[in-house]
Formats: sequence, structure tokens, C-alpha cells
Amino acid sequence: MQYKIITVNLPHGGSTAPADTDRQVEHLRAENRILRRLAVVCTVTLLVALTLFSWQLHTTRETYDVLKASCEFRAAAAEQRARDYRALLDTYEAAQ
Repeated sequence: MQYKIITVNLPHGGSTAPADTDRQVEHLRAENRILRRLAVVCTVTLLVALTLFSWQLHTTRETYDVLKASCEFRAAAAEQRARDYRALLDTYEAAQ
């Protein structure tokens, strides 16, 4: 009868000591904590950036509305002055 020997290579170097496993577990827990904190920081940063962007867009829109109203008012005033000048010129030409 022939026997075959099967060997298994463990990824952590072949040692199955509980101390090594505990160290790996603690290392993974620490890495997990770091990754969760990093994810929270990234999420908060993204939300702050979006809030600032929307606030800036809102403020820009308000400024645009004020400038547009001012331009419309000035254009209406200029048209009124042009009509007044035209009426004055017509009156002056009729008098001569």
C-alpha cells in the first residue's frame, strides 16, 4: 500500500500559535477602525463641500437677480428719457 503526503501552506507562515492569531485579529480590528474613520471623514468632507457649493450657487443666483433687476430698471429709465427727448424734439420742430 502506498501513502501520499499532503502538505498545506498556511498564509501566516505555518505557525498556528494562538498568539499569532490574536495579533492578526487585533491588527485587522485596528485597520478596520482606521478605515471606518477615514470613510466618515471622507463623507463629512463631501457633505461640507456640497453644502458650500449649493450655498455659493444660491448666493450667486441672488446676486444675478439683483443685477438683472438693476439693469432692467436702468434700461427702462433710458427708454423713458429717449421718449422724452424725442417728444421734446418733436415739439421743438413743430414750433419752427
